[in-house]
Amino acid sequence: MKITSRTLAVVMTGLVLSVGFGAGSASAVPVDVGFYFIPGGSSGGAPITPPTGTTNYQLWVDDSNAVGGFGAISISDIKIVSNAGLSMNTWAPNSNVQNSNLSGNTLTITSELGIILTAGAFELGTINVVNAGVGDITLFSGDYLSGNSILVTMTLPQTLALVTVPEPGTLLLLGVGLGGLGVLNRRSRES
Repeated sequence: MKITSRTLAVVMTGLVLSVGFGAGSASAVPVDVGFYFIPGGSSGGAPITPPTGTTNYQLWVDDSNAVGGFGAISISDIKIVSNAGLSMNTWAPNSNVQNSNLSGNTLTITSELGIILTAGAFELGTINVVNAGVGDITLFSGDYLSGNSILVTMTLPQTLALVTVPEPGTLLLLGVGLGGLGVLNRRSRES
């Protein structure tokens, strides 16, 4: 009976933790062209937490891992979509971004022509982000012309790393799981 209850407690604790924090994991393969926000973000870096309210973020792109190893000549057909409590309020493109449009929850950059084999990070423009709760801003699609003139579809998915702090319910699930482990430990010491 002890083995059954101990096994059940460990399985339940694992279930609580996986539901609370998400059981999936991100791919460790580096993306060919990475998008990120400044301040706080970096290409391939950890998610950042925006403050409540509105914040201006610079949208940066890093083409260091572009196919061919020479960077990108042009980046186009980018669709960036905001979900749930995070939304994009305004978009101010840099002069190198030729055609772009923010409509509803989708930012579309049709053509970005002003780069010449950067093989490094550069800014596309500034987005005003409204944080009203849990959500994300995700690169939905895009492609680029590599330094050796090959049209490449960007590695997907890429998420623009904006997340909010865990909700109290998540912390409650964690506490219940850890409490279950504590009770199990105490019972095993008493017997």
